[in-house]
Amino acid sequence: MKLKDLLSESILGDLPSSKLIKMKWNPLTGETLSEGDYQSHELMCMEYIKKFSETADHMHTFDYVGVKDDIYVYTADLTNLGELGLVISKAKVVGLCSKKHAMFGVVYTLAGLEVKAATVCKIKKTEKDGQTSLETIAYDADDNKNFNKEDINFKKYLK
Repeated sequence: MKLKDLLSESILGDLPSSKLIKMKWNPLTGETLSEGDYQSHELMCMEYIKKFSETADHMHTFDYVGVKDDIYVYTADLTNLGELGLVISKAKVVGLCSKKHAMFGVVYTLAGLEVKAATVCKIKKTEKDGQTSLETIAYDADDNKNFNKEDINFKKYLK
């Protein structure tokens, strides 16, 4: 039985989400994704998102935004800002996924309407002896090997 079939089965019958239309149109480029492209990138990114959620100790609900330059963009709203809500009016976790790695960061809007971004981590996929593993690398401003300026430009992908 395929993973997709297992995920779509429910003891309660059809889930409400199964009736939703899957986004096959890419709002960043205007292109339409084929069913195969949509499923393959969704499964690839799910590995990264699961690992990020384990690292962050919080399960975020990510939504697919689109693809740009072979980078698949996912976002999740941050709603429980606590006292930070006094200075931050809106915040999103952004996941930028590719075949080799994913970058996660936060894009937030300050009360003065200035949009800022902060990098959280990189999750790198490595394959050795037929085994795939994911390594989480915490952000370090001095680490130019893992965090170059182009890879952590989260605001670029949300325009």
